[in-house]
Amino acid sequence: MQKQAGVEGGSRGTEPWFSDCEEEELKTVRGSDDEGDGPIIGLDGCFLKGMYRGQLLAAIGRDPNDNIYPIAFAYVEVEKYDSWEWFLRLLLRDIGSQDERRWTFISDRQKGLLDAVSELAPGAEHRFCFRHMYNNFKGKFKGQELKKLFWKAASTYSVNQHLRLMKEIETKYPEKGAEQTPYQWLAEIAPNHWARCYFPTKIKCDVLVNNMNESFNHIILEARELPIIDMFEWIRKKLMTRIQTKKEGMKKYDGVVCPNIIKKVETQRRESRNCFPSWAGEDKFEVMHFMQNHVVYLKDKFCSCGMFQLVGFPCCHAIALIDYQRKNLDDFVEDCFKKDVYLRVYSHMVHHVPGMHDFQDANKGKGGSPNVTIKVGRPKKARRRDANDNPNLKRQNTRNAQNSKNENATEFMSQTEGSSQTNVPQQTPTRRPIKKPQQVRKPSPVPVPAPVQIPPAPASVQISPAPAPVLVTPAPPTPVLVNSSSQSTTSQLPPKVPRKQHNPVSLSRKLDKRKKQVEAVPAAGGFKRQC
Repeated sequence: MQKQAGVEGGSRGTEPWFSDCEEEELKTVRGSDDEGDGPIIGLDGCFLKGMYRGQLLAAIGRDPNDNIYPIAFAYVEVEKYDSWEWFLRLLLRDIGSQDERRWTFISDRQKGLLDAVSELAPGAEHRFCFRHMYNNFKGKFKGQELKKLFWKAASTYSVNQHLRLMKEIETKYPEKGAEQTPYQWLAEIAPNHWARCYFPTKIKCDVLVNNMNESFNHIILEARELPIIDMFEWIRKKLMTRIQTKKEGMKKYDGVVCPNIIKKVETQRRESRNCFPSWAGEDKFEVMHFMQNHVVYLKDKFCSCGMFQLVGFPCCHAIALIDYQRKNLDDFVEDCFKKDVYLRVYSHMVHHVPGMHDFQDANKGKGGSPNVTIKVGRPKKARRRDANDNPNLKRQNTRNAQNSKNENATEFMSQTEGSSQTNVPQQTPTRRPIKKPQQVRKPSPVPVPAPVQIPPAPASVQISPAPAPVLVTPAPPTPVLVNSSSQSTTSQLPPKVPRKQHNPVSLSRKLDKRKKQVEAVPAAGGFKRQC
């Protein structure tokens, strides 16, 4: 099995590719150091689209601003148990084993990946991507109503609500003979893998889908067409620029909590307008929200709806209580979402590397080239769509879509306040086709008229004296009668236009022609209108 150096670090051998400082910074990505909890890590692979076929395995985390945080990636021939076992063994060696840090993984239900995780990280929380899980579910059970019940059962924060929805699925879709029912299919999978209400509250993350790897695969879409070494160099430069751009953007941010978390909190604040708290005594409060009562403990950061203790920031019931007591909302947000933790995560850097012309020969021989499998037909560049994708979205060209934008500069700058665009690299201007100048027709010459001869003036002109001025006395104004009802004078009315008179000869001809048309219609058919 051919593997490329994406995790091992090339000539470093068994030496970890993370420094001690970077390892501590990785532990702060969506986790608490005091409780010994590791971050959530998404595992997935994507196909290469160039001449060298294969797959790129990636481990992606989430930073305090709810953005992706690439951790490791490696090239393998195919996604199977041996590939995932090799990748996870080196990954856990560098970032810490499951005994040291209780990691949380999210991935699809690929059989080789499930076996590798259960072997190398026993007891780890392993979430299944809801989208991939539903694609397997709808292969046997179809229907929009069943889809809504499945989604509600997976996304609710309340255990009681989850049990009621599962009972409804069992009732509406009973057993028919030996066929498997939707309830039996879901009951075979432990709810802590796919139901949000059963997720542990120590990891402040409630994601149900593995969008972290999907976003990373979209960022490197252009690099997946390149040769293997060039692909790794492209990704390294992208990450090197991305880390520094995000760090400088957050330094200009004035808030305490990261901007994306503030957006989520403001969404809950708008919903808190429908919540009405009541004090029960000490630190116990009861909040009514649309005829439903919820119990809130602010000191313990607990709400009976289940959201407050799972996501790490207050829900709408807790925000209504915080505003009622006039307390600072930032004090009830977990530290893993704060600005200082974000800067600590991005305090390192991906070091620059000289070109291949400065490389030295290691005298270790040439590395084996990967197997090249050339299939018949034109290679497919676009992603294969499934039934859940929006059919109205247009496909984008791989090269044009990536060259027309720069994610390194725009991804974070659009989410932070007061960030200047001086450090943002300029976009590459696209060449436009040169249009040929159109030939303008010259106007035809306008004929010049002949000059007009003016007769000469007479020799002498006798001017008679001006007459004496005559004084004219104006006549008195004539009284005008005003109609009180219309409030308009008769003198202001417009003159009447005479009505057009018809020629009696042409009018008689039209009547005769109409009479002949009526007589031509048979009596049984009645009168038929002629258009």
